[in-house]
Amino acid sequence: MQRNALKIFKPQKLGSAPNAGGYRTNNPIESGKLNDVFSAISEIDHVSSSFNLAKLYPAVATADSSSLNRAHVFISDQNDDDLVSTLIAESPSLKDSSLFIDMSTMLSSARYHGTTVVTEEASGQSLVLREISRTVAPTTMRRIAHTGMKIGEASLYRTAQVESFGVMTEVNIDVPDLLVENPYYYGQYSYWVSNWQRWETQNIFFNQISRNGTSLMVDLPSSKPLFKGNVFTLYYRSTEDFRWHRFPTPLSLGQGEKVLPKANRVKKAGSNIVITDDGEGRFVDGGYIVATIDYETGVINEVEQLDYNGTVDQNLGIMVVKKEQVSRSVKFNIELPIFDKSSFYIKCKTSTGVDISAACDSAGNITGTNVTSGTLSVNGDVSIEFSLDILPSSVSYDIDELEQITAPSPPNEINYNLLPSGRVPIVHENQLICIQDRKRTSYSALVSGQTLELMIGAKWVDIVDSESKSLYSHTGDNYSYDAETGIVTIKAGISAFKAPFIVTTIKSELAQIDSINGNNVQLLTRLSQTYPVGSTVSSVQRLGNFQSRTSDERTVSAWQNNFEDVGSSASNSINTIQYPIQIENIGAINQRWAVVFSTNEEFTVFGETLGAVHTGAITADCAPINPFVNASYFVIPKGAFGAGLSPGEGFLFTTHAASQPIMLVRSISPGHTSIEHDSSTIAFRGFY
Repeated sequence: MQRNALKIFKPQKLGSAPNAGGYRTNNPIESGKLNDVFSAISEIDHVSSSFNLAKLYPAVATADSSSLNRAHVFISDQNDDDLVSTLIAESPSLKDSSLFIDMSTMLSSARYHGTTVVTEEASGQSLVLREISRTVAPTTMRRIAHTGMKIGEASLYRTAQVESFGVMTEVNIDVPDLLVENPYYYGQYSYWVSNWQRWETQNIFFNQISRNGTSLMVDLPSSKPLFKGNVFTLYYRSTEDFRWHRFPTPLSLGQGEKVLPKANRVKKAGSNIVITDDGEGRFVDGGYIVATIDYETGVINEVEQLDYNGTVDQNLGIMVVKKEQVSRSVKFNIELPIFDKSSFYIKCKTSTGVDISAACDSAGNITGTNVTSGTLSVNGDVSIEFSLDILPSSVSYDIDELEQITAPSPPNEINYNLLPSGRVPIVHENQLICIQDRKRTSYSALVSGQTLELMIGAKWVDIVDSESKSLYSHTGDNYSYDAETGIVTIKAGISAFKAPFIVTTIKSELAQIDSINGNNVQLLTRLSQTYPVGSTVSSVQRLGNFQSRTSDERTVSAWQNNFEDVGSSASNSINTIQYPIQIENIGAINQRWAVVFSTNEEFTVFGETLGAVHTGAITADCAPINPFVNASYFVIPKGAFGAGLSPGEGFLFTTHAASQPIMLVRSISPGHTSIEHDSSTIAFRGFY
């Protein structure tokens, strides 16, 4: 089978009319031809948004029943305009007979396949992708400014971190400076919520952490493990910053010491109920103030008599802040699902009272005076190292949250409310991807005998001329390619084409995704090659094996307009053993058929979705014509009919096409663009 036997055909009608779609025609998409599937993007589309849906038919276009195994399609090249998104929408409900009005209702539950790129060199079993989701509906972003945000309790505590290099369900941390007399600690990490396509923050509270001395152990929720590349942060009270004063010894504060609010424990005389201060300097029991405390001096004023003698479990006492906390690092999470990294701005004071600040770029790098390093990750983790001491309590930051809003539906077009809201995954666990390193080189002229040193080991090599005509031919008249050396040799057929030329070489391979954690993808097996930053990763829709064939051949004694009927057999048989049904890839469709006899010799052919398509007699071959491709749906040789069937009896069978319909969607979000050329490329491949 040659490469040009694989074609992607158009349906009966392209466009967004309710009756668009339908059966496969014999009109293929012309490779390289602009606007052959979707219309050109207009200025109005960019201003007010647009959404297009097209039905296409990848098919084996041969006049025999040769097979293409493991057929699959993917978007191999995405539009350069970030406001334009081209996706494949996969739905099990899609049929040959489906029209636009049917397909539009499938989009809310479809699985989507799209493209992204790797942001780090790809090798082994790990990929870091620029994005793993896209919006289907045209959307716009609304900014919500968060200014003067404080880091809260995080400013009081020191941090210890553990990075996962696999999948962690248990975190163990040894903290030598942990305050064990009256310890307090909590944990935090981010996990990926696949159905929402965003990061969420998981908090691990004090009572969920086990302790043995200064060693802490956390069992993470089984459904929310710590994936590779993510960090678990422990916030804890350090002996460097706090001391626990235990009653009944009277409290005496040293120079620079003060009491930490909401951490002090007393009890009323005659009661075993321990009361913790409310953070406002009050000890409250049953709605009544039983005592007050001055956080600056540590003096307790009793409204009711207190008992300062307690058990070990009661642990009565005062948490003392030993000094103004200073640090050379700050770590926290901004706890927003979607945000603009470049809007992040942080400020604080040094231990000597000097104001300093830093800002973040779109890549997540935080820089500023006296900042030695800083990052803001895609999941909202902030980590900054300073060259001098800063006061964590003085830290505040600004950032813009981004909220995706579906654009209004233009008049007389598809209702955007039928489309999935928010972002949808474009790569999927346990599914295939194709990773591709694509190189395009322009040549002002090419002549016979010329050699080009190109990519070694390319799986696809093509040359197109100034009219977008491909020089490929299965006989190799125009060029040849040596995969071991990477050399393309131009041949005499080049004279039939017009300069200039573009040579495309693609190194690629298929891989299966094992797990997805945000933008980090783990593969089931190692890649066979290394791919540079910027290589394309495409999610693959599997189509199965393509070969025209028949199945479920049987007769029924009484045709009841039921294509599933498996009742009593007819009085005679149809001999498809000696005279098998003939079928070709070019004409066959996916359909259940009934050949219903009106007399012993005459019959009518009904298709389940087509209705009556042919009348005939047993004296001639039964060859109903597929009008969309001008070829037979199938041919039943006249010898198979024998003496025919009795009136009312029928011969039922199913044909399977060497094609399968797919849905292609293009979404244009409102906004301004400087991109002059818009195009996407769909790849159709298989093995034979």
